[in-house]
Order: sequence, then C-alpha cells, then structure tokens
Amino acid sequence: NNKAGDEKAGQVLRNKVLYEMYVKGYPKIPFDVIEAKLSNPDEKNLSPQDVGKLLGIDAVMYCTLKECRTSFSYFRAKTVISVDFELKSVKTGETIWHTQQRTIKRSFGFSRKNLEMESSQVYEPAIQEIINKALKTLPDGPDLLPDLLRDGLELLLCSLIPDGNLPPILNGKTIQIKRNASGISDNG
Repeated sequence: NNKAGDEKAGQVLRNKVLYEMYVKGYPKIPFDVIEAKLSNPDEKNLSPQDVGKLLGIDAVMYCTLKECRTSFSYFRAKTVISVDFELKSVKTGETIWHTQQRTIKRSFGFSRKNLEMESSQVYEPAIQEIINKALKTLPDGPDLLPDLLRDGLELLLCSLIPDGNLPPILNGKTIQIKRNASGISDNG
C-alpha cells in the first residue's frame, strides 16, 4: 500500500522487502505470480484468509509506505520516509508481527538543482535502513537453518569433500570453508 503517492519509492520498497524476506528464510514468490493470482477485479480488498487460499501461504506481509517526502530550505533538504510493516496469519487474520519505522535524511547543497540531486540519492539507502531495522525484529522464516544445524551441516559437508573446499550459500552470504592441518577455517 502506498499512501505517500511516490511510485518509485513504493517499487523500491516492494523489491527490497521481497529480497530481505527471502534472505530471512521466507519463501520467495515472484511478483508476477502474485499479481496473476490476485488480478481478478472482483478481488480487491482481499482478507488475509482469501490471499492465503489463492497463494497457498501461511501469512501475508503488508507494507504501507506512509510517508515519503522531501522539503527544501535554502542550502538543505530533508527527506522523511515512514513505513508500516504488518504480518498477518491467513488462518485467523490476526496480526502476528507489526512494526513501524521512520527515518529522516538530510542533504546539503549550494543550489536547488544540487539539493534535488543530493536528496534523490538518499531514497534507496533510507528505505534499506528502514527495512533492516524493521526486519531485525521479525522472527526468522521457516526456510532459514538454525545456526547450530547450519554449523553442523558445514562441518559434515567439509568432511565429505575430498579437497576440503566448499562454497555453501548460507544465511544470505557465501562462505568459503577450507580444511587445513589444524581443522576448518572460515575464510569468508
């Protein structure tokens, strides 16, 4: 939902939330699949239960871009972005998790054109900052391996690879693990 009216910021928020939710262990459902299943004009304002049935999911993440504006004054610009995040159960429609995040970024310049350019460059980093703060409080998804299991899996896989080199992608980062004379080292 985009209450701020800034279409570019809304798209950036949408894409970044999808990616960060995937990194956190939640299933990645492509936007074209979501839009195809929810494209029926009679199905606007669907309940979480309806969305769950259509997409075969357990929860729905609602992100509302509440504020996204820049104000200019002499040699400075102030950009304010506010987002409301809400995860709802498709079984009950109840809110499972909720947070609201807001950030203010300031830019400085000598001309209006310079200020406009400087302030336009803060949108993406500001949105990423908001998402990072918000998702720190969201529990990990079902597809994320717990640390203990992940570490045990790394050790098991390293012992099975003859040359000792293994590049597993775990928890969103690539780790190069090498077996050496004293054991296993993480060179990532």
